[in-house]
Amino acid sequence: MPVSPGTNKPRFVFTDASFEPSDASWPAGVGGVLYDENGKALRHFSYCLDKNDLAVLGFPEHKQTVIFEAELIAVIVAVKLWKDDLLDRPVVIFVDNNSARDVAVSGSARTVTPLKLVNLLLTLEDEFSIIPWYARVPSKSNPADEPSRSDKEIESLGQRAVKSEVEAAVQFILSCIN
Repeated sequence: MPVSPGTNKPRFVFTDASFEPSDASWPAGVGGVLYDENGKALRHFSYCLDKNDLAVLGFPEHKQTVIFEAELIAVIVAVKLWKDDLLDRPVVIFVDNNSARDVAVSGSARTVTPLKLVNLLLTLEDEFSIIPWYARVPSKSNPADEPSRSDKEIESLGQRAVKSEVEAAVQFILSCIN
């Protein structure tokens, strides 16, 4: 692997998931927003998890909720999609789910699906040479909340953030745990 000087300009990643199975149009979703060191939103993603996606996570047959798993998927999507933006710089990933944050920090989980997800996250962090700091953000302060619930565009500092294509990344992640 080539040695590069890197940069001290950090990136800030906010991720979130929603889970409202009674909402037929958006039963669950994952979202994320990437910010530069000046607080400008550079990129965002939004994805609605359908019934088949939720079934892979065990809902409704084996679990009553899959918000924890969806929160982890949102983090993994962000790392996978934005690897080039995160490489060789300080990275802070904000998550509003304590369990998802704790699993990402510890690199371990107690059940099969979260363990597969955290192993995938660690593999991607290693493969892309990303060393993130995971932090908690209150849900009401999380800019990724809206993208996890709808497909709206994100604007920041008077400019529209680039929307990242996410379906292939989500399907890749789901195939790794299926």
